[in-house]
Amino acid sequence: MSIYAPRITVMENLMATLTYGPDATTVTIEDRALAHLQYVIFQRFRRHEPFVMTLVTGTGADRQRRSTWMTPGAPVSFSYDSEASQQLDREWLEDLMKQSYSGAGLTYVEGADESADVVAEAGKIVDAAAEAAKAAHPARGRQRATVAAA
Repeated sequence: MSIYAPRITVMENLMATLTYGPDATTVTIEDRALAHLQYVIFQRFRRHEPFVMTLVTGTGADRQRRSTWMTPGAPVSFSYDSEASQQLDREWLEDLMKQSYSGAGLTYVEGADESADVVAEAGKIVDAAAEAAKAAHPARGRQRATVAAA
């Protein structure tokens, strides 16, 4: 499971702003990344599905992680430096959508090429925990199947 953005070479470092919630919390990230997140957010909201989104942004001492409960009833807006629409990467969108349905939620890590090893290790830990939970309660799946058949 990949929880980071693919490395993208950008000619200009265009930045975009995500504004969310009644307190108008803002986060600034690259235009192309926000275009992908916008697609996923709108897909989930269109289906009336809330989810957790975590954004890791900044560098060095300014690095910060924000997790937000995204719900269709809250105001959200997207503001871009570029007038042009961003080309969306289908594989990246599919990965982000899958993440949005996971227990950890949708995660975007800015500058992932620098921290890919750490992020990949975190993904392995989450996957291992999920497998351990399945192994610890194998009967739960059978119970549900029995109840559904009844």
